[in-house]
Amino acid sequence: MKRRILTAIVLSIMLVATSTYVAWADGPGGKDGGDPGQGGEPGGGSSVSISWSGATEITSAGTYADQSYSSATDGENSVLIRHTDGTVYLSAPTVSKTGSGGSSDEYSFYGINAAVMCKDGGTTKITDGEITTSADGANAVFSYGGYPSTDNTNTDGTTVEIEGTSIYTTGNGAGGIMTTGGGTTVAKNLTVTTSGGSSAPIRTDRGGGDVDVTGGTYTSNGTGSPAVYSVTDVDVSGAVLTSNKSEGVVIEGAGSVEFKDGTTLTGNNTALNGNAQFYNTVMIYQSMSGDASEGTSLFTMEGGEIVSKNGHVFHITNTDGKVNLTDVTITNEDSDQVLLSVCDDGWSTSGQTAVVTATDQTLEGKMLVGSNSTLTLKLNGASIWTGTTDGSITNGKGTSVSSSLGEVAVVMAETDSGTPEIVLTEDMSISSISGTGCIDYNGYTLTVGSKEYTAGSPGVSTITEAEDTDSSDPADGSDPADGSDPADSSDPADESDPEDGSDPADGSVSISEMSVELAYVETTYDGEEKTPAVTIAGLTEGRDYTVSYSSNVNAGTAKVKVCGIGSCSGTVTKEFTIHKQVISISKLKLKSSTLTYTGKKQSVKLSSTPALVSVTSSGISGKKVGTYTAVFTVTPLDPDNMQVSQSTFELTWKIIPATASVKSLTPGTKKLTVKMTAKPGTEGASAYKIAYKQKGTSTWKYTTTTSQSLTIKRLTKGKRYYVKVRAYKKVSGKTYYSAWSEAKLSKKIK
Repeated sequence: MKRRILTAIVLSIMLVATSTYVAWADGPGGKDGGDPGQGGEPGGGSSVSISWSGATEITSAGTYADQSYSSATDGENSVLIRHTDGTVYLSAPTVSKTGSGGSSDEYSFYGINAAVMCKDGGTTKITDGEITTSADGANAVFSYGGYPSTDNTNTDGTTVEIEGTSIYTTGNGAGGIMTTGGGTTVAKNLTVTTSGGSSAPIRTDRGGGDVDVTGGTYTSNGTGSPAVYSVTDVDVSGAVLTSNKSEGVVIEGAGSVEFKDGTTLTGNNTALNGNAQFYNTVMIYQSMSGDASEGTSLFTMEGGEIVSKNGHVFHITNTDGKVNLTDVTITNEDSDQVLLSVCDDGWSTSGQTAVVTATDQTLEGKMLVGSNSTLTLKLNGASIWTGTTDGSITNGKGTSVSSSLGEVAVVMAETDSGTPEIVLTEDMSISSISGTGCIDYNGYTLTVGSKEYTAGSPGVSTITEAEDTDSSDPADGSDPADGSDPADSSDPADESDPEDGSDPADGSVSISEMSVELAYVETTYDGEEKTPAVTIAGLTEGRDYTVSYSSNVNAGTAKVKVCGIGSCSGTVTKEFTIHKQVISISKLKLKSSTLTYTGKKQSVKLSSTPALVSVTSSGISGKKVGTYTAVFTVTPLDPDNMQVSQSTFELTWKIIPATASVKSLTPGTKKLTVKMTAKPGTEGASAYKIAYKQKGTSTWKYTTTTSQSLTIKRLTKGKRYYVKVRAYKKVSGKTYYSAWSEAKLSKKIK
């Protein structure tokens, strides 16, 4: 059955914007909303003369351990590091910066008044330090690459590597780690807390550079102080970011921010700042102040979590912005449930363009697109968007910024991980839709351009081509909606159709109202994809519905999404269980369960370790003679997908006395003196058991001694005797014997 072929419409908008100067350069809008370029290099185009001074100055490579640095003089660095090559090492430094400070460009762009100021091309490595500042404009650690132009293309090579350090700032315009002029900052496992306005813990400004953050916690408490403010490239891995008053992340101009490896971002934007008139958690904008190069802003996040406590989760204004999300947990605690707004804000603008790409991503909430704005939403793989669109937008001050919907293009792409889906929560309008995916109308109407679609509408339940925005049907007789389908043998309306009124050709079939059966609902993990066949009575896969699977390799709950196509509509999601693979372990064996006393600690080992598991142990070591209990705990190497039949094993083992030996046999008159090699304690024993028999006989006789020697009496004159010995010790009522020594033959008894 041929499908309706329609044409997607793409709208391009050229952006023209003006802005106000951003004091201290952090939160959008700044402190005072002054004119662009005041107090510094207007538009990044002119030059100024900057003079640095430090209470302590370091001008050559070297190591400085356990030093204290401080300054209370305005404009002075506590420690100024200016070297051209080599590495300066600051080990466990204590740095403080006090005074009243200031807020001019010299503080934000060039590092005047910073606690630790690094410049001139060398590398500075800071470890295990504590840095505090209380002055305005007193950034804690400043990496300045020497080129304060907005194109972010030049650097003198200045690099700051900082690890395991605590940073606390309380003044305004006092960031945690600050990078400008092409500098580089590499931060690992820092604890950064800022309390002032325009004081981002991870902060960049004119000239940008490269910022790489791994681990650590970064917390801001001031207005206009996002956890991350970027005009350049900022990569964050495995960190915890919290903004308690401002946006969580702000990206300006051609800046980019990438979160990965479990990074979490919590934003609670409760204070508007300057020109920024929307509450949000991730903001992408262009201020036009000259502090950031113009271009496409980019926010990328893979895994991890965003918690948005107030306002919109994402807000894009006065720029071209891209948001790429893959498997991110998004928790929106705001009652309005706005996922994204693309619209005018506090800057004079002719529009904004946003591209949001979601891959295997769950999205929930409204997408607000202003009348002069464009949104392209790309849903890939197992992505699901539950929500709607709207063009009626009011900012945080209650002022309307748009009354009608702008351009919204939706592109859906099926991948091996699944088929994307849109679930309507209200009647929804978009400009175009294309690709392959599912629509769950949920009782609402989808308007694409001027066409309306509801459950049962042909051609849009599963998108396989572009949906048109006009109303003209093809006139080739192949339109399934005009009753002119060819009546060939493939037509679902022929004599092979079911007689239950659910003929797929009559446009009335919703698979959500039919019985959808899976070939199995339980299976066991084996590392391969599980794809139980789907059966719907009277319908054919590929003609009437498509099937996609997700979460169908690892143990847990797998999902099967069934989407109606052609004249069938609706979606059904079925689940089945993948159980963990059971690794059968019935018995563990020790390589040896009996060890011989050596006077040193020794340990037992397993004879072999089962495959696919790791084994931990306790009680496997001992030194003294006695019995021990070793406990082995068996854990699957892949505990998410495997389990063991028995996880704990207790095996007993013992240490016995070392083997004793006979040193000499001295015959006497009807007696024989036996002397051992050492005293009993040498073998870990407390006594010896001695066995002796007359040569030519088979019966052994026994005696004991706690001494190194013993005389055996009442022996037969002229006879020779065999003698052997073993050590023993009693522990808790149990006797532990060594092995017998080799028997030794005496000379004739006198």
